[in-house]
Amino acid sequence: MVPIVGFNFGAQFFKRLHKVIGFASVLLVSYFTLVFVLVLVFTEPLFMLFAKDPEPAFVSEGARAFRIVALGFPLITFQVILSSTYQAMGYPVRAFLIALSRRFIIFIPFAYLLTHLMGADGIWWTFFVADFLTGTASFIIYLYEMRDLKKKFPESAHA
Repeated sequence: MVPIVGFNFGAQFFKRLHKVIGFASVLLVSYFTLVFVLVLVFTEPLFMLFAKDPEPAFVSEGARAFRIVALGFPLITFQVILSSTYQAMGYPVRAFLIALSRRFIIFIPFAYLLTHLMGADGIWWTFFVADFLTGTASFIIYLYEMRDLKKKFPESAHA
């Protein structure tokens, strides 16, 4: 996606830019949703791969935690798309901030808060909260950026 977005942005082919980003978003949402479903269905067998004689508690608790973490998988799409789009457009600081937000800026404070409120379960829910907040914010920022491009270059929104 990055080279195609970069080319279309540089050439000011904003309609094509929207199509490329939309297509990439559909692919990633589909991919992450498929992975989410596979995690829900096959979590126990996955955990049994990590031990010769798996303890039932290890498998059940690990599977439960993995399912909680997986809830946010489809939402990761928008963070990946926005970060890649900024990279392609030549905005490295924006791309870096979006990439950092999920596992650093948002994750660390919520890990502290949710572990304090929920105990060990809080760490697993932190993954979902970080994915949800970053994905939602990235989607809103993406909509703003695309609208802003249309305003700045209305006559060049061709191709």
